[in-house]
Amino acid sequence: TGRRVVGKIVRFDRSKGYGFIHCPDEPEDVFFLPSILPPDLQEACRSGDILDIEVEVDVGYKEGKPRAAAIFTLPPPHLPPPHGGGPPHGGGMPVHIGTIIQYDVNKAFGFIKPDNIDDDVFYLKSELPPEIREANSKEQIVDCRVEFELRTMPDGKFRAQRCVLLEPPRPPEARGPPGGGGGGGGG
Repeated sequence: TGRRVVGKIVRFDRSKGYGFIHCPDEPEDVFFLPSILPPDLQEACRSGDILDIEVEVDVGYKEGKPRAAAIFTLPPPHLPPPHGGGPPHGGGMPVHIGTIIQYDVNKAFGFIKPDNIDDDVFYLKSELPPEIREANSKEQIVDCRVEFELRTMPDGKFRAQRCVLLEPPRPPEARGPPGGGGGGGGG
């Protein structure tokens, strides 16, 4: 009855609970309900971060209008593996290490400065490690070192996912004296 086409989410009305996908192969935009989105896109839907995402759509017709029967996320474009990156956490995405340089408590997002990429990487509060996710001031989050999976979004921007807190930085007074101890001379 239907066919699978590739399209881009162009409109989504959270208050009305539906949206439209523009597919070059369809004469008009394809209607969809968020209930048929895959779980990661349902989350993006709730955060309002769903526009311009490319998807595969199984198009059916109801009363002559194209309607999505199923929606699938497209696999992200393949990134070269990071230099010195360890094995992925199981998600198959490259793993990077960086320092959190910005966090907006009210908007619940911020940026990580990766050790080996020039661009800062966006992250959502929901991707922070549990130890700092509920922090209520940016001072508790900024300067934390994290390991994260790097995902390339459909618009080409990077996003950090599944952040893991690396060993917390020790305060300066906890470190030993500079230079360490010297050994005695032999005779």
